[in-house]
Amino acid sequence: MRYERKLGDVLAKVYRTMELDTLADEMEVKRVYQGVVGDLISKLTMEVKYSDGVLRVRYASAALRTEISYKKTDLINKINENLGRRVVTRIDLL
Repeated sequence: MRYERKLGDVLAKVYRTMELDTLADEMEVKRVYQGVVGDLISKLTMEVKYSDGVLRVRYASAALRTEISYKKTDLINKINENLGRRVVTRIDLL
């Protein structure tokens, strides 16, 4: 008997089994973050880390950090919208 499965389903199972799904999420969140904030803010971003739904971002400027703090909800929504699912639940500004 032959089983037919979608390649995406098989890969998702392999990712979960090998615990690669969190690594893939981290890489994807970082990529989408850069696209959402644009080139200028990306250049002023010192560090981006993602783990367990929390995006941690360090900026080169306190003024930029303050400005971003007012837009955290919008930033979360745009990132999740671009990802097509709810991945980021909180942003911590460092």
